[in-house]
Amino acid sequence: MFVDPSAPARARLESVAVQASLIAAGSLDPDVVGALVRHRRLAERYLAVEGHRALLANHALLPNSLGALTDRSIAERSDSAAS
Repeated sequence: MFVDPSAPARARLESVAVQASLIAAGSLDPDVVGALVRHRRLAERYLAVEGHRALLANHALLPNSLGALTDRSIAERSDSAAS
């Protein structure tokens, strides 16, 4: 995980929530992200969608104050890390 120590406390909390959700949802498994390693734009697009899906998948584990991080319309574009 990477957390910018100079970021505001809220941004640090959001960063940890997103990264922990990606890990918990299997979004960063080697077999999933292996194809993205040399394709920066594709990786950015993947993370833009997958971050929301992972947050939604883990919403029960996250504090209610982070509920606004998830955009359901984006999260529902995918049903798994691989897809």
